[in-house]
Amino acid sequence: MDIMEARIVKLEMVIEKILERLTSLERDVAVIRSNYATKADLLGLQAKLEAKLEAKLEAASANAASKADLLALEAKLEAASANAASKTDLLALEAKLEAASANAASKTDLLALQAKLEAASANYATKADLLALQASLATFETTIIKWFIGTAVTLSGLSFAAAKLIA
Repeated sequence: MDIMEARIVKLEMVIEKILERLTSLERDVAVIRSNYATKADLLGLQAKLEAKLEAKLEAASANAASKADLLALEAKLEAASANAASKTDLLALEAKLEAASANAASKTDLLALQAKLEAASANYATKADLLALQASLATFETTIIKWFIGTAVTLSGLSFAAAKLIA
């Protein structure tokens, strides 16, 4: 029975290692999920941006820029915020918008801001990119779980076969 007990202890140690790796993987997935913007985050930021932009548009309408130019810029800002990929990107965009709009006194300032936003929005991940990443992570997680289960079943089978062979 000493050999059997030693093998059981060894299997328990292997299972503990597997559980530690699984816990680490779950923690990593949780960190990944916490760093991406949710739909609620995007909607909240969009509402903030719309409110701030509307206030800035009212102040800027007294200047040389026409209302049509301001509405076009607002539409482009909404499109850019809808395709933003992460919270940090959205916060950086909001900071740039606040800094640029604080000094936006003329049509040339608004056009310069528009050009910067167009250049920045080309690098954002789209919703399709985020969905593809989510699907890829789900597939990866499923594959790892299958490997864990397969390994555990195989080790159990080998242990019982070896025990039967020895006994």
